[in-house]
Amino acid sequence: MPQPTRTAQQLAELKKRLSPALLGHAAVSGVGIAPAAVRVYLKHDDVSVRAQLRALVDAIEPGAPIDCVVSGDFKAQTPARGRKPPL
Repeated sequence: MPQPTRTAQQLAELKKRLSPALLGHAAVSGVGIAPAAVRVYLKHDDVSVRAQLRALVDAIEPGAPIDCVVSGDFKAQTPARGRKPPL
């Protein structure tokens, strides 16, 4: 059965609840918000990883919408020489 559409505020609250568990998974490089789901950024893609993440999310919020995107590993970026970082 389809889940009801969530508001931006509900998605933000859901992201806040899910982030600690998701970021604890070795394959997850970040967590964000997509238009209708919590977006999970993956270091690499694998069917078993997606199944593990689905089980992890369902243990906290059964049926919560997640959208997995393979992004690779996130790394801090340093500003170019002579340029100030954005505020």
